[in-house]
Amino acid sequence: MKIFITAIILVAIIQSNPTLLVIIGFVAISIYIIRLFINKARTRKIVLSYQHLEELINGFDPYEFEEYIAQIFKMSGYNTQLTSKSNDGGYDIIVSSGKSVSLVEVKKYSLGNKIGREKIQKLHSAVIDYGARTGIFVTTSSFTNAAIEYANRNKIELIDGSTLISKIRSLNG
Repeated sequence: MKIFITAIILVAIIQSNPTLLVIIGFVAISIYIIRLFINKARTRKIVLSYQHLEELINGFDPYEFEEYIAQIFKMSGYNTQLTSKSNDGGYDIIVSSGKSVSLVEVKKYSLGNKIGREKIQKLHSAVIDYGARTGIFVTTSSFTNAAIEYANRNKIELIDGSTLISKIRSLNG
C-alpha cells in the first residue's frame, strides 16, 4: 500500500514538474548501479574469506555450498545457473562460456569420505543426456582411484578439496 501511495504522490509531483522525472530517474539508476557494485564486492569478500577446507566443510549447508561454488565459477568469468535443490538430474550447476556448456556436481563431504566411481558415472550420464561439453565434479573431499580412472577416460574434470582451496587462493590474487 505504501508503494501505491508513493507512486500516486510521485505522479502528481512529476506532472507539475517534468524535470523531476529526469532527476528521479537518474537517482534511481545511480542507486541501482551502486547496489550492483556493493553486492559484487560482498560476494567476492565472502568467496575469498574461505581459505581452509575445514571452513568450507563447516561453513555451509550443502545447498549453500553449491551456491558458493557457483560464485567461484562466476568470479572466474563463467555464466552459472543453479539447479533445483532436489531431483537435480545428477548435476547442481550449469556453467557456460559462449556456446560451451559444462555440468558441475558439488559434494560437501568430510575429508575421509572419498567420492567413488558411481558418483562420477552419474555425472557423466547427465553430461551425455544434457549434451554438455564436459562435467566437473567438485568436492571438499577426494576421489577414489576408480573414480579418477573413470573421470580421466571420460573427460570429467575432478576438483578435490586441496585443488578447490588453491583455486580460491588464486582468485584472491
